[in-house]
Amino acid sequence: MQETTELDNNKNLTSESKFGSSNYFLISVIVLSILWILFIKFESLFWQIETEEKDDVDPKQLSKIYSHVRKLISNDMLLVLDDEMAETSIRDTETDILLAWLTASMPVKTQLPSRSRFFQDTKCILKKRGQLKGGILDGLK
Repeated sequence: MQETTELDNNKNLTSESKFGSSNYFLISVIVLSILWILFIKFESLFWQIETEEKDDVDPKQLSKIYSHVRKLISNDMLLVLDDEMAETSIRDTETDILLAWLTASMPVKTQLPSRSRFFQDTKCILKKRGQLKGGILDGLK
C-alpha cells in the first residue's frame, strides 16, 4: 500500500511541475508580449518626437523671409516676388516657411499672379502631410 501512495505522490509531483511549468511559460509569454508592445509604443513616440524636432524652423530663417518680402514690396519689386513664389518648390519646403511666404505677401496678394497657385499648392501639400487642421490657412487666401 505504501508503494501505491509513493507512486501517487510522484504522479502528483510530476503533474504539479508540468502545471507549474505551463504557468511559468504562459506568464513569460504574457510578460514578453507586454514588453514588446511597450517597446513599440516608446519607439513610435521617439520617432514622432524626433520628426517634430526636425521640422522646427529657425526663427531667424522666418525673419529673413519676412524681411526679404517686405524689402521687395517696399522697392516695388513685385515681379521678382511673384517669380520667387512661382519657383518655390512647395513639396520640399517646410510648413512654417510656406506660411511665412503667404503671410508676408498678404498686403500685395492681388498683384501677385503666382500667389493664388502657391496658396492652392500649399493647401494640397499640407493636406498630404496631415497638417491641414485648425484653420491653419484661414485668412491667407
